Amino acid sequence: MTKKTKRKINKVQILSLASMDFIRSRQNIIINGKTGTGKTFLAEALAIRAIQEGFSAYYIRTATLLEEINLSRIDGSYTNLIKRFARYKLLILDDFGISPITADDATYHYCKIRGLSYNLLFVRYVMKMV
Repeated sequence: MTKKTKRKINKVQILSLASMDFIRSRQNIIINGKTGTGKTFLAEALAIRAIQEGFSAYYIRTATLLEEINLSRIDGSYTNLIKRFARYKLLILDDFGISPITADDATYHYCKIRGLSYNLLFVRYVMKMV
């Protein structure tokens, strides 16, 4: 990224994220901004840095995740899906909320993601204790 673009990037904040302390302290981060400002690029760069530091990382588009949740509930593999995503130290959900959806769809998908988040947090907590 160059300084010529109007991305309002805070160098200190980027360097802080690059330290991977947010992973060590089990913090979540949200990268937001307009289309084309480099959110995905930054998320991918953080994933590469995490892997270089020895952390596991996984990138998935939110639409794909929701589709996998639907399929896993149908074929009975939901528990395995949760376990699969829980094992990553860095899980990147890209394009969250990028597509317009109806109010009913929003409620439905929010409940699925909230359930997945709860299950992931619970599994991560249990795995930490073992």
